[in-house]
Amino acid sequence: MRFVSIIHYPEWNDSRVTDVLRERGHSVEYRCHRTGDLLPDIGDFDGVILGGGDVSVWQADDEPFMEREIAYARAVVDAGIPYLGICLGAQILGAAYGSTSSARPDGAAEFGLYPIEPTESGADLFDGLDHVYQVHWEAVRSL
Repeated sequence: MRFVSIIHYPEWNDSRVTDVLRERGHSVEYRCHRTGDLLPDIGDFDGVILGGGDVSVWQADDEPFMEREIAYARAVVDAGIPYLGICLGAQILGAAYGSTSSARPDGAAEFGLYPIEPTESGADLFDGLDHVYQVHWEAVRSL
């Protein structure tokens, strides 16, 4: 299978998710849309990974790439293509369907290793991954 990993800085091309995909024989191509790479055509890939960033989805008015990524995430999901949103990528997916995101009211952050429990349909993709490292100051607040 072919996957595209949309990153927000060219140097952010290191990921356990893409490592595991490659170990399983899948191909992964990186696109850094924020710095000028074009988003791929819908259907060019079997799955889309949209990664984290140092901005928030609620800053979309100040970040021109964000509105395009929000529309892209919706088009990918509406086309039935598997989508994994990590950090900002999850906020973008939420925004694509009308959710809101914001900082925690107490200003605290989630930091460290966090256990994951894949769904039945994601069990093969996440086989062997039982924790992820994360740093989050924000969350999707409504769906």
